[in-house]
Amino acid sequence: MLKYSLTFFFLLLSMTASAHDGHSLHKDSPGGPLLNGYPWGIFSVGTEYEKRVSHQFNDQEISLANRIFESVSSGLQVAFPIKLQNKGYRPFGDGQSNGHADFALWKPLDPPYLATLDRIQSKLTLKIHDSIDTIGKLSLRLPDGVVHTYIQQKENIFIIPVDLDLLGWNSLDKGKVIHVKPSHWGDWFPLKFQNPYVRIENLVSGIPSSLKNGIAQLPNPIGVDDEQSVPPLIQLMNNYKKNNYLLFTVDKVHSIYPFPNDPGVVEKTSGGNWTFLLNPTLWENLPRQTFKQLYSCFEGRAHWEESMKKTVSGTSWHHVGDEGEIILHSIRNEKRPLVTAIGEETVPPQDVSLAFGLTDVGYASKADPGNAFISVKGNYHWHPIHTTTPICVEVWTPLCKPSVENSYGFNCN
Repeated sequence: MLKYSLTFFFLLLSMTASAHDGHSLHKDSPGGPLLNGYPWGIFSVGTEYEKRVSHQFNDQEISLANRIFESVSSGLQVAFPIKLQNKGYRPFGDGQSNGHADFALWKPLDPPYLATLDRIQSKLTLKIHDSIDTIGKLSLRLPDGVVHTYIQQKENIFIIPVDLDLLGWNSLDKGKVIHVKPSHWGDWFPLKFQNPYVRIENLVSGIPSSLKNGIAQLPNPIGVDDEQSVPPLIQLMNNYKKNNYLLFTVDKVHSIYPFPNDPGVVEKTSGGNWTFLLNPTLWENLPRQTFKQLYSCFEGRAHWEESMKKTVSGTSWHHVGDEGEIILHSIRNEKRPLVTAIGEETVPPQDVSLAFGLTDVGYASKADPGNAFISVKGNYHWHPIHTTTPICVEVWTPLCKPSVENSYGFNCN
């Protein structure tokens, strides 16, 4: 017994040392230390466990999570081609249905390209997958049909200046799709960025007083910041009843795909969730489907469960069927960022054919404290959790599809 205990101890010690050395924890593991955490799949993807799922359904999602975290931990926004699907299974009784993301006909674990955006320098960097021979040239097609050619800076790496305002990439809802491909190819990949974040004070300033003073109180109405030494989850557990919130707990968050009783069902996430929902009886002057206010606390990462189930912690991709969903990083003593991703289908111009059936584009970055993350009806979104202890946010469903013109869904016609 002592022998195995020592072996386990030295395994943990070596993993911890690797994390601080800035190298992957395993030579075959997709990714390195991320946001002071461990990569998804801290063992080789070929490692087998008695209870490990035998299918490969989640491998691409695990690898994508690593690529995203590596980029956003450096302050960059990242975009990628993707294929998104849902079967209409809504486990929580609202409009959000569980989804699945993969790379369609593209078989490698990593996406065919990964684009990172440095907003400060207006610089776009594209890393084309190593298996693709670009012959050193990349074509970029703008929304007006004009095509530019770029020469690689390093092997399969292209650095491109972009006009963020012209492309609408600084806005919440005006972003335009561009298309990229190796210059000698016939098919293209879609590429897009938007800025799905708004400062919470700007969000709140546009809410009508009838809502602000009634249902949608100022952010953090339970006041989860009075005791700086007490974690937000503990404060919520102590305060939710007297503030007229209801508590719901689940061990899976948008995890089951496609349906619970389907013979091919796949669990796509690790870790559970606490939801503190404002009592719906307080919404009697509004249709139930149009509004909700809650706190959502995600369990910290379960590294062993991730490795055995081949999953990421947090939520899997899910389709937004409500008018929108707004995640407020409003709890002042919650200082950690939340990684967020949006996916949406693109419709290419008639003269553009898309490679590998990748009709969707995703983009991801991190929501810092004091910001709200906004997704709209028809989007998919994804919140992989990187923290080792529970992280809590506030969530609102607006009255109509959020836009800059309608106060992010709270001033509707």
